[in-house]
Amino acid sequence: MKTRLQLQPNSLRFVASKVAIDGIIFGPLDLLVFFTYMGFSAGKSAPQVKEDVKRDFLPALILEGGIWPILQVANFRFVPVRSPGNS
Repeated sequence: MKTRLQLQPNSLRFVASKVAIDGIIFGPLDLLVFFTYMGFSAGKSAPQVKEDVKRDFLPALILEGGIWPILQVANFRFVPVRSPGNS
């Protein structure tokens, strides 16, 4: 991402871009996978899982949107990224 956007690591724009991408793409996808997996692992049928997702997805996404970005800012700003060549 750093080379594509030409942003300095730890800069405000770099961190904001990563938080936005995480919240817009990965947050909803992760919740959908989580609720689907939890429903099927509990032995529910596909229609039951679909109803659970319809009922729980939006409230969970709103709650996640209020908490997770704060944690991700700290994560993306202060936790160093290891390069593939650096072990």
